[in-house]
Amino acid sequence: MKKLLCFIILFFSLLHPSFSKEGNLLDSLFTVLKTQKEDIIKVNTLNAIAFEFRNNNPDTAIYFSNKALQLATKLKDKIGIADAHLQLGIALMNLGRYDESLKYCNKGLIAYQQLLSSENLVDRNKILKKKASAYNNIGIIYWYQGNYSEALKNHFNALEIRKEIKDKKGIAICYNNIGLAFSYLGNYPEALKSYFAALKTHEELGDKLSIAAAYINIGNIYRDLENYPAALKNFFAGLKIEEEIGDKRGIAASLNGIGSIYEDQNKFPDALIYFTASLKIREDLGDIHGISQSYNNIGLIYYNQKNYDEALLNLFKSLKIKKEIGDDGGIADAYNNIGNVYREQKNYIEANLYLNKSLLLSRKIGNMESIKYSYLSLATLDSAQGNYERSLRHYKKYLAYKDSIDNTANTNLISNLQIQYDTEKKEQQITLLTKQSQLQKTELQKHKTTRNVFIAASLLIALLAGITFSLYRVKQKANAAIKKAMNHLKTTQEQLIEREKLASLGKLTADVAKEIEVPLLQINKLVIANQLLIQNLSESAADAESLKNNLLEIYQYGKDADAVVKRVLIETRKVQV
Repeated sequence: MKKLLCFIILFFSLLHPSFSKEGNLLDSLFTVLKTQKEDIIKVNTLNAIAFEFRNNNPDTAIYFSNKALQLATKLKDKIGIADAHLQLGIALMNLGRYDESLKYCNKGLIAYQQLLSSENLVDRNKILKKKASAYNNIGIIYWYQGNYSEALKNHFNALEIRKEIKDKKGIAICYNNIGLAFSYLGNYPEALKSYFAALKTHEELGDKLSIAAAYINIGNIYRDLENYPAALKNFFAGLKIEEEIGDKRGIAASLNGIGSIYEDQNKFPDALIYFTASLKIREDLGDIHGISQSYNNIGLIYYNQKNYDEALLNLFKSLKIKKEIGDDGGIADAYNNIGNVYREQKNYIEANLYLNKSLLLSRKIGNMESIKYSYLSLATLDSAQGNYERSLRHYKKYLAYKDSIDNTANTNLISNLQIQYDTEKKEQQITLLTKQSQLQKTELQKHKTTRNVFIAASLLIALLAGITFSLYRVKQKANAAIKKAMNHLKTTQEQLIEREKLASLGKLTADVAKEIEVPLLQINKLVIANQLLIQNLSESAADAESLKNNLLEIYQYGKDADAVVKRVLIETRKVQV
C-alpha cells in the first residue's frame, strides 16, 4: 500500500529566540540558573532550558518545565505558568503521550487567552504569538492522532493570529501544517496550495531548513499523484539543502521519500538502501514517530520481495510504536499492510480481521487515503477467496474514493499551482534583472553625459584659444606699427633739437619745419581716420580698445610735434627779424 510520508518540521512555538544555538545557549542558561535568585527571571530561564531539550531529550524538558511551573505558581507569574504548561505539552507530544500533551497545551492556551483579557497587559503581540503557538501545537497533536479536521481547525486559528501580528515566519509554519492536514484528508489541491504558500514565504525569509521541509512535503503530494519525476526533483532539492545545513531529521525524511519513489517504481533493492539509511538516522535521533514509519516502509519492501516473515517482523514493530504513541492514522496503515501480508500467506482469517480493522479506523479518523487503500485490499482479498461479487463491490468503492481524490479537475488545478509558483518565481527574477538593467542604463547615461560635457568644454576651450591667439596677432601688428611711428617721431624730435642749436641756420630750420608740418598734419588725419575704422570693429574686443588708445597717443605725439614746429617757426621768424 502506498503510504503518505508524514514529514514534519515540528514548528513548535518559538518561546526563545536562540533555539538554533543550543550548545552555547544552554551553557549560558545553566550559568544564570546557578546564580539567579527565585524570581521571574529564573522562571523564564527554566522554561528556556525546557525549550532547548524539547526535541532531543523530552524527559529532561519535562523536568525543567515542572520546575518552572512550581516556581511560577509560587510567584503567581501568570505568563510563566502558561509557558510551562505549553513546554510540558510539547515535550509530552514528542514522547507520544498525546492525551497528556493535549491537556497541558490546552491549559497554556486558556492561560494566554486570560492574559489577553487583562487590562494590565503590556506586550499584547508577545502573548498573541504564544497563543498562536499553542494552537499550532494542539493542531500537531490532533494530526498525530489522525484527527485531521481538528488539526485544520487549530492551524487556521493559529494562521489568523499570525496574520494579525504580521509574523511572516509563523504564517509560513501555519501553511505547512495546514498542507499536511489537507494531504491526509486527500485534498491534494489545497495541500499543494498551502505548501507552495509556505515555500514562497520561507524563500523570502531565506529560511533554508523550512525551504527544505516544503520541498519534501511537495514531493509527497507528487508521489501520491504518481508524478514520480516531480516527486524526485523535490526530494533531491530538499536533501541538498539539508546536507548543506546538517539537518539530520530532514536528511532522514528526504532519504525516506526517495526510497518511497523507488518502491513505487519496483526498484526494491534501491528503496531498501534508502529506507535503512533513514531508519539509522532516526534511531540516532530517538525520533519515535520516524522510527515507526521506517519500520513500516522496510516491511513493505520485504512484502514486495515476497519475504513475508521479515515483512511481518518490521510491520509489527511499526504497529507497536504507533499504538504506544496513539498514532491512529499510522495504526490504520499498519493494519492494512499486515492484512495484505497475511493474504499472500493465504491466512485469510487474519487478513480479513486486520483489513476490516484498518477500514473501521480509517473511517473513524476520516483518512481518505487509508479508506481508499482499505477497499482495494479487501477487493483483492475477496478475489483471492473466490468471492468475486463482493470483490467487485469493494473495488467500485475503491474507484469512487480514488476518483474523488485524483479527478481531472484536481490534477489540472495542481498543475496550475505548480505553474503559478514557477511563474511568480520567474517574474521575481525578471523584475530583479530589469532593475539591474535600468541601473546599468542610468550609469551608462551618466557616462555619456559626462563625455559630452567634456567634449563641449574641450571645443569651447579650443575656440577661445583660437580667438585669443588671433587677437594676440592683431595686437602684435598694431604694436609694431605704433613702435615704428614712435621711432620716427623720436628721430624727428632729435633732428629738431639739433636744428634749434643751429640758430644761425634759422632759414634752414624754417624750411625743415615747413616740411615736417605737412607730414604731421597727415599723421593726425590718418589717426582720425583709423579711429573711425576702429569704431566699426567689435566693441567687445579688448585688443581693439588698446589699439584705439595707442593711436590716441600717436595723435597726441603728433600734436606735440606740431606745437614744436610752430615754436620753431616763431623762433625762426625772430632770428630773421
